[in-house]
Amino acid sequence: MNADQYAENAHCSDLIARLEKAEAGSRLLDEEMLEAMFDDTSPNIVASIPPYTASLDAITALIGDMFGAAWRVQRIGMSNSATPPAWATVGATGAGEQAWANTPPLALCAALLRALQAKEGGGHG
Repeated sequence: MNADQYAENAHCSDLIARLEKAEAGSRLLDEEMLEAMFDDTSPNIVASIPPYTASLDAITALIGDMFGAAWRVQRIGMSNSATPPAWATVGATGAGEQAWANTPPLALCAALLRALQAKEGGGHG
């Protein structure tokens, strides 16, 4: 399965919900993102997965590698009054999908998956 096919996976919505509720990034969530987006969890690949759910550098690099200039991180931030406090928007210029989570990398991961769902479903992303 490639990134474009990911939105067809029934696991997508569940993974987004778990990313948005997680207290912190984890190797398990990183592995699930890799498996869902690229259908490859061979031991050699799993050992070298970047920490997408814990590192802004890793998740922004993934978005850039996957989509180049077509998609980008449009906004990312933290709120003092919202729960969860971190938010991000990912997608094509002029359209994007937003997600909220407990950390900025988790919010970016969830927003990326929401944008992929929208792209496949004919939505905004």
